[in-house]
Amino acid sequence: VAAGSLQCCCGRSSKHVDTLTKSQNECPLDDLSRKELNVKVKLCFVDLECLRVLDSLPRCGSTSEFRHPVTGEPNRNMCKEYHTFDRNSTCFIFISHRWCRPGHDCEGHPDNDKNDKIRLIVAACDAMKGVSIPENFGVACWMDFMCINQDGCPSYFFLKLLDGVMNVCDALLTPVVDVGHQSWSLPSQWDDCFAEYQAVEWKTYWSRSWCRLEALLAAVLPIEGNPI
Repeated sequence: VAAGSLQCCCGRSSKHVDTLTKSQNECPLDDLSRKELNVKVKLCFVDLECLRVLDSLPRCGSTSEFRHPVTGEPNRNMCKEYHTFDRNSTCFIFISHRWCRPGHDCEGHPDNDKNDKIRLIVAACDAMKGVSIPENFGVACWMDFMCINQDGCPSYFFLKLLDGVMNVCDALLTPVVDVGHQSWSLPSQWDDCFAEYQAVEWKTYWSRSWCRLEALLAAVLPIEGNPI
């Protein structure tokens, strides 16, 4: 995989979050109708095999004529509902990440212009096969950009969904796009991976409250059902 590194840790559930916090893709609460506030957000995942054949991360959105202002790409809506996957032969992975190209409203994009992040995700999942994921298992990935309607109020709906998605995921994966990876070297022995992993994007990831919250939930909360 070109110019990148990855980190992976175990992932799990959460208590419901009732407060609406500010973020780059948030619309004001006053703009939400009562119908939108009460809408049931579907728990969806994208099959790893779909990501393998794509050149870029597929955006989830309800606007048919949408074209991303930076990439020019349309909505692809590749995610499928959780119940369509076989829980007994699928590893569900929560992608916790910082957007490579933050922007206002729909202008932001989670990957860089070389689409390094999608390749890191595929490479990381493949590397876990036969190690932490059984060889005969499929993999289903959850990412906000791919699995929540980006044409609505994604931050609000993410908070509504946080319980459900963390509760069923078997792992949390953090793809780190490290464009300066040649400027530092891995230690001969890891004593503190959080401090010794020198990727700039890794340090930036831990400076974000959203990212820290996701990692905390993944570390301390239990999985429901039959985890691998």
